Amino acid sequence: MLSGAHGFGCARLSFSMRENGLSGRFEFVVLYGRRTAQIKLTPFDFEQTCRCFPRFSAEEKALAYGIMGGTPQYLLQMDERLSIEENVK
Repeated sequence: MLSGAHGFGCARLSFSMRENGLSGRFEFVVLYGRRTAQIKLTPFDFEQTCRCFPRFSAEEKALAYGIMGGTPQYLLQMDERLSIEENVK
């Protein structure tokens, strides 16, 4: 079973995709106002960010934290094999 959510303005529409056992086709089932979980992700602090980049110098770690602000999604997009400048481009 696949599931996802799409935000429309302030409203939230959740859906689930399931296989219909009789026809063998997939169908979407709308689940209004149902939430199974909510996770509050906070930005990493400087120390946690540094652990993501063991190959970076102290200066590069400080620059990465200053630019990315500890936002996990931004940190995932960084490539340790590239310079900070190359990563930002």
